[in-house]
Amino acid sequence: ELTAFWQLAVYTGMRRGEMLGLRWGDIYLERGQLAVRRTVTRGADGLVFGDPKTSAGRRSIAIPSPVVAALRSHRARQSERRLRLGPAWVDTE
Repeated sequence: ELTAFWQLAVYTGMRRGEMLGLRWGDIYLERGQLAVRRTVTRGADGLVFGDPKTSAGRRSIAIPSPVVAALRSHRARQSERRLRLGPAWVDTE
């Protein structure tokens, strides 16, 4: 289940907080690109979503075809789980 996450890390060099901050709306599978728009850090009260520290942190990253394939597979599995769980699904986007 973490295949796409690890491939994204290896192929793009993204930081953990950047990857955890991704939403499907930030990923453009047809173009093979993603946009870094937010990050996740650990705060006193748990996880905190915020903007990248610098303007250079907000950027587009090309994602190679093996990562695109892994993300497509992950999204399909996620959609299947969403359908199976119905109203019990909690969407965090």
